[in-house]
Amino acid sequence: MSAELPASTPEGEEEERERALLQAMFAADIQGALESDNLPQLYVNSFTVNLGTGDVLIVMKRNGKTVASMQVSYTVAKSLAEVLGGLIKTLEDRTGREIMTSQFIEKAMQGGENAAAN
Repeated sequence: MSAELPASTPEGEEEERERALLQAMFAADIQGALESDNLPQLYVNSFTVNLGTGDVLIVMKRNGKTVASMQVSYTVAKSLAEVLGGLIKTLEDRTGREIMTSQFIEKAMQGGENAAAN
């Protein structure tokens, strides 16, 4: 386990420059995707996942109808899960509100009970 270096060290400054470069690259990727007329735009409100022998299949749905599927390597799937989890945690921390999961909502709607009490 490595400790984070103080920002005042040359190594810490290099880490900070690398972090800033990555953020700039990500921002450029996002901006490019938003401005592109050639990329399909999807909205999904549910999904199904399946673990294969070499990858993960994600079936994306909108109102119960499959609209797309995506196969990703285990590494990309884990990285995506960590990044999405971090984004949602940031949102929850900043707003002071916990985002309900689909599973939480489904359980509450099926049981007709207060899911928060369970």
